[in-house]
Formats: sequence, structure tokens, C-alpha cells
Amino acid sequence: MDNSEDPATQTLASPISIVGLVLAFLLPPIGLVVSIIALIQAKKNPAEKQGFAIAGIIISAVELIITFLLLTLLFFNAASTNTQLISYKNTDPTYTVQHPENWQIERKNEGGAKSTIFKDSVDDTGLVRGQEEVLYIAPETLSGSADQLTLIKDSIKAGNKNFTIQNESRKDYKGNPSLTFVATYSGETGTLKGKYTIIQKPDGSIYAINTQAPLQNWDELQEAFYTIHNTFQP
Repeated sequence: MDNSEDPATQTLASPISIVGLVLAFLLPPIGLVVSIIALIQAKKNPAEKQGFAIAGIIISAVELIITFLLLTLLFFNAASTNTQLISYKNTDPTYTVQHPENWQIERKNEGGAKSTIFKDSVDDTGLVRGQEEVLYIAPETLSGSADQLTLIKDSIKAGNKNFTIQNESRKDYKGNPSLTFVATYSGETGTLKGKYTIIQKPDGSIYAINTQAPLQNWDELQEAFYTIHNTFQP
């Protein structure tokens, strides 16, 4: 006696459940929807297998959960590496500048030049991950040159090896003439990149803001550096 099942009564996987399973690997959101539709149809038709539809739902759901977790991890990682800025107010001379939180502060006073340096050192190695400096030069210490901005730019260039200016512009900075430029130059441990803004006040005094970092750190700090230059209040 032949006990084999009648082909007419054998259950088969529907085409839509197979499509849902394939899409579960390629496009999980679409695969999930198609597999759910396939499962609903399979429950209404006993001749259709539900296995492919169930597998499509499970695989799609797992892939969506993994994708969500990865995106969440990337978001929080990006937020944690974002440089937080805080305000610093100086009284002599008077100015307000933003600087990265937790960076070390150092002050120097040499003749008519006063500077405040903010930097992020790497442990005890002496290497610096990034640095910001605000330099003030009193008018009585400056020469009688008509173009003090260019004179200071040239002195910065002369004091650094392989100094190459990438872009330069003159503009009005909150009512004061200014010169801004971005340059690369050689440091003790490799190539550095820096942005400079030189501002001349009506009394002839000069403020020079410099933000710099090793070339490999520039992209990470660039947004914060540009904010520092744009929000400086002389």
C-alpha cells in the first residue's frame, strides 16, 4: 500500500514568503513587512508552509535590532568626542575667549606682549594634542609700520619652518581690521596645522588668536577652533 502523501495535499512555501526571506538579508525593513504579509496569508491557507515567513520575520527583526544598536553606539561615540567649549574672561588686557574644557592654562608676560595659552598635553610626554593662544601686543611696543597685520603675519611665518599659507583673507572683525589665515608648518614631532586671526584695535594694540594641532588631530578639533576664532571678543 502506498502511504506517500498526495501531492495535491502537500504544503509548499508561497513565493511571497521566499521573497520575504531573501529581502530579510538584503533589505531588512522591507523583508520584515513582506514576511509578515506572507505569514498572514499562510495562516489563511493550510496548503502553504509558514516556516519561510517566520524565518524572514526573525532574521529581519534581528538585523534591524543590530543596526539600531550600532547606530546608537556611533551616535554616543561621536557625542563623546565632540570638543566642549567654555568661556574664559581676561582682565588685563580685557577680552573673552572660548577654549576646550579641561585644557591646561598657562600665562606669559614678556615686555609689552601678554599671552594666554590653552593646551591639551598627552600624559607626561610633553606632546600636545591641541593648543590655543591669545596674544596681546601693546601699541607702544609696535613699530611705526603702516600695515601691522602683515608685519605680524610675516614674523609668524619667519618663526616656523616650512610655513605654507593655505588661505588668507582680510575682513572687518567686529569693527576692527583683521587678517585671518590657515597654514601648515613643521613642528618637533611632525606637521602642524594652525589658524590665525590678527586683530588691530583703534588704539593700535594687537590681538592675535592662534589655534593649532598636529595634522592628524586637525579634523577632530577644526570645528571647535573655528568657533573660538569667530566668537572672540577683544
